[in-house]
Amino acid sequence: MAQPPKSFKLANTYKNPMIAAYQGKIRQQTEFLQLIKATLPDFLAEHLLNCVISGKKCLLYTNTEEWAVPLRHHLPIILHTVQARLPTIELIQVRLLSEPPAQAIEKAKPPSKENIELIKDNLQSMQDDELKQALLRLSRTLESVSVPS
Repeated sequence: MAQPPKSFKLANTYKNPMIAAYQGKIRQQTEFLQLIKATLPDFLAEHLLNCVISGKKCLLYTNTEEWAVPLRHHLPIILHTVQARLPTIELIQVRLLSEPPAQAIEKAKPPSKENIELIKDNLQSMQDDELKQALLRLSRTLESVSVPS
């Protein structure tokens, strides 16, 4: 009798101590994020995006400087709240989550009129008709997109 194919098993279903440690850390940081959000005014809490606890430091992440400034004003209250649950925390910092800068897309520059003329001049010496036609189409396209001087 043929065995049915084994189904795919998710990584979190394995008994792995490393995964369990990471999941515990994620749960802890999510709980602290909710705790800190509960101490903040609603308009400010919605801009608190992440909380990372590492050693004696708690890092709070927001997306703009506009919201980082009022968060910094609430740091004494936040520190008191966090230390009530985790006394080892000594420092709280507000950081910005920055998106990678959008790279400016440089528009391709068509070749100069002289280079287009060189392509046309070389057409006379071409033996291959297919290549000759392709270069002729290319030179016409380049002429149409080039800036008149």
